[in-house]
This record gives sequence, structure tokens and C-alpha cells, in this order.
Amino acid sequence: MLELEERLTGPTSAVRLIIVAATGAALLTIAAGLLVYYDMQSLISADQWVTHTEEVLASLQNAYLLVERVEYRVPLYQLKRDETELNRARTAANQFDTVTVRIKFMVSDNANQASNVNALTACSTELIKALGNVTLVSRLPEPEIQQCQRTIGRMLDQEQLLLKDRTVRSQQSSLASIWTGIAFALLSLLALLTLFGVLLRNALHRQRIDKQAQLTNENLAHSVRALEDRAGESELLTAARDELQLCVDVKQAYQSATNGFSRLLVGTSGSLCFINNSRQLVEVVSTWPATGAGLGDESVLEDIYSPESCCGLRSGHPRWRVPRASEIHCNHFAGNPPQRYLCLPIVALVITMGVLFVQCHD
Repeated sequence: MLELEERLTGPTSAVRLIIVAATGAALLTIAAGLLVYYDMQSLISADQWVTHTEEVLASLQNAYLLVERVEYRVPLYQLKRDETELNRARTAANQFDTVTVRIKFMVSDNANQASNVNALTACSTELIKALGNVTLVSRLPEPEIQQCQRTIGRMLDQEQLLLKDRTVRSQQSSLASIWTGIAFALLSLLALLTLFGVLLRNALHRQRIDKQAQLTNENLAHSVRALEDRAGESELLTAARDELQLCVDVKQAYQSATNGFSRLLVGTSGSLCFINNSRQLVEVVSTWPATGAGLGDESVLEDIYSPESCCGLRSGHPRWRVPRASEIHCNHFAGNPPQRYLCLPIVALVITMGVLFVQCHD
């Protein structure tokens, strides 16, 4: 018995215990190091996929804006007979084609987008071809534009679902990593306090990554809201156009136009004015009020005034009047002029027909 006790408590046994403890600590350290490395790679990979999806969404939003630019440049070309507008529309279409190529490369890893990206490529080709044949009397390339917008809308929907799925996976991966880290931290606390410190630093690092992911999601939500706002504006424009097409006389057209302005230009008031047949007087044909803009105390236009009274009509260009930028006022107000307003000449076939007056609070 004495010999056994000496063997267990002797120097050789102590050295063995130290070696075993050191080996265990080293194994735990290696295991912890491998765990940290795996977690970091998993989180980085998840974050990279989320970032990649956000880049695809940003490119799709850019493509949508370029299609909208083509949509309003072509009617301006036919209305103003200005080749510059047509060239701008073609430039936007070429940029859209370039963005389409980039989107095709970016979504090559997503088999669900294969049919959509092929449709988008074909749509881009058809749009460029249609713009090449546009003349002052030809039809607008509305079918091609609408097809591109529908295709982009489908791709946006799929990418948003994919982003949501990847975000959930990233959160699940982060949560799993946290629980695994806690388990190793408890085990390491029994063996070596320094190993617990390493795991704690890893947990703090993961928390910082979670905060960055949350900030990224908030930025994405802001981008989605901005896109929804643009879609709402497009719906208002379409509704205003459809209402104008229902008008059977000029008075109805005037009233319909100002109703559309009141919805499109929230918080403003204004007037639609036309020059009479003698071209000596400008007459206010319709107005719309401001709603909640604090413009009730501002003066309104005179019902009839001379074209020389309006700076916009004299210059032939849209004119903003804002404090400290321009102190010259128009002379067509019934009282003191407001501080901020816009006079936009209405031109058709290079003939000035009237002016659109918009009064703003800020």
C-alpha cells in the first residue's frame, strides 16, 4: 500500500498529471480554435450571401429606374420634337442592357432566376430595337417597357424572398454558434480560464456581426420603401392619364389635370393658366388647394394677367423662385407674392400655350 501511495503522489505522477492537464488544455484550445474558425467562416459566408443578394436587388432597382427613364423620355421626344430626348432614351436603354448583362452574371448561381434573366435579356434587346425605329409619329414602345417592368418585378420578388431566407439562415447559424460557444465556454471554465476568455471574445465578435446584419436589413427596408414610393407615383400618373382620357371637353380636362396635380404634388397649391386666342392675356382656368402645407395665408394668382407678368413665360424656361436664390418676383399675384413657387411654361409644338404655377411650403 505504501508503495502504491508513493507512486500516486510521487514526482513522476505529478509530472504525468501536468502532462495530461497540458494535453487536455491544448486539445481544448485546438478544438476551440477550430470551432472559432468554423463559426467565423460560416458567418462570413452567410453575410457574403446576404450582401450578394442586396447587390442583385440594387442592380434590379437600377434597371427599373432606367426603364422608367426610357418610358418618359420617348413621349417627351414626340411632344417636344427634341432629338436630345430620344438620344437620352436610347442611352438609358443601352445602360439597361449593360445592367442586364451584370444581373445575368450575378444570378448565375440561382437556377430559379434562369427563365427570368433570359426574359430580361430578350426584353432588353427588343427595347433597343424598338427605340431604333421610333419616329415622331410612331407608336410608343409601351409593350416592351411593360414587359421589362414585369420581368424586373418578378426578379425583385424572388430576390427579396431569397434575401429573407438567407437572413434567417444567417440568424440560425449565429444562434447555433452562440449555444455551441456557451457549451465550450462552460467546459473550458472547468479546465482553463484563459480558454473561456477566448470563447468570450468570440461571442462578442458575433454580437458585432449581428448588429451589422441588423443595420444592413434596415438599409434594405429603406430601399424597398423608396421603391414602393416610386411604384405609388407611377400608379398615380397612370390614374391621372386614364382620367384625362375620359374627359369630353376642355373644362373637364382642366379640372382633371388639377385633381391629378393635387394628388401628385402633396402639400402644394397651384393654378393651371392658358394664354387666350389674342395672346395678350393669361387666364387662370383651374386651381387646386394645398392640404396641410400651411399655405392658407399666401396670396393667389390674379384671374387674368399679361404674359409679361410671369418670369417663366418671359424666359421660356421653368423658373423656381426661392429665398436667397432669386429675389425677382412675378407680377401676377393678387397680393404679396409667396416665398417659394414654380412657373412652368406649357409648350406644345414649340408654341407656348400657358403656364403651370406651383406654390410650395418648403
